[in-house]
Amino acid sequence: MFHSSKLKSFLFRGREGFKHVHHGFPCKYKHTYRLVATDLDGTFMKDMNAPPWLQAPSLRNAAAARRLIDNGVYFVPISGRMTPCMEPLMDSVCEKSTEHSKIYVAGYNGGCVVGPSDTGSSREVVISNTIPEDATAQAISFCKKHDLLVKVYHLDENGNAGLTSCGDFHYDTEQAEFFARCGEYPYDADHQNAKVSLNDELRELYRSCPYFRTRLDTFDVDAIAAMKPFKLVALTNEPAKMMALAAQELSDPPQWTLIQGYFWFEFMPPGVNKGTGLGALAEKLGLSLEDCVAFGDSFNDIEMLEQAGLGIAMANAGPEVKKAAKYVSEFTNEEDGVGREIARLLEAGALTRPA
Repeated sequence: MFHSSKLKSFLFRGREGFKHVHHGFPCKYKHTYRLVATDLDGTFMKDMNAPPWLQAPSLRNAAAARRLIDNGVYFVPISGRMTPCMEPLMDSVCEKSTEHSKIYVAGYNGGCVVGPSDTGSSREVVISNTIPEDATAQAISFCKKHDLLVKVYHLDENGNAGLTSCGDFHYDTEQAEFFARCGEYPYDADHQNAKVSLNDELRELYRSCPYFRTRLDTFDVDAIAAMKPFKLVALTNEPAKMMALAAQELSDPPQWTLIQGYFWFEFMPPGVNKGTGLGALAEKLGLSLEDCVAFGDSFNDIEMLEQAGLGIAMANAGPEVKKAAKYVSEFTNEEDGVGREIARLLEAGALTRPA
């Protein structure tokens, strides 16, 4: 791992390909990269004081993504967000509808990928992973036992993004503020304490959230299991403790992957995370993870940063995330870090279209 703010580097081409040199320490590029994947919140997106559905990438980041598309390099947004709700974000990246048709969008932490159909005339789900019904029932029962608020990410009967909340969840109670703190941003510099207060303006924004489809006042285990969720998010002030307790109390071998957040933890389908999701997409495209560049800032980006050929953590990432990356940008998401790093890679000739 190296920090661009502290190390001088330059790139040059030799018979062995590109090399990245830092104070005389060579790190060879085995080959040039053909796919760029980026997390959204805290990485590609700006204005973390706004709810997710009101955020947008900066002009620099959007322009960098368009340069990738124009150069034939795959551009893949990959997020914990719902896949259907990521599609409209691409309108701020793509100037032409033909560009949007070329983009693969990976939601639910890599559990579901939407991209061009085989004919290229439409978009379709190309990778899909859901939690088994019996595993969902166990996870919901655990959350009910420990009085955790839960968000269930699924598709509704019409194939639209569904987000069902269950537990004692009301916007005019202290738990509404807890949800705002747990589920959204911003965090302080150490990613420990949220700085969100539920004033009237924010409360109204959350009431207007387009993602909320239904709310269950009780934990209907059978109904939730039948939704075939892509992921379950349990909100808690003690995510590490509760995640460890879930691993201890629930089935062995586990039927899900547990991912820690800052004020929550997630139940994902078995073996699914952003790293495996990116790997599955790369394989579908005839590439390997070594061909991929990945950008991230949070816990759920760790596997992707570790497994990609070049994992780049943002300057605003937490220490665990920076440790997992091969490179730490000197720029934060608010400073257009993704756009700046893509520009560097393009200028170095380190990104090229697949053969």
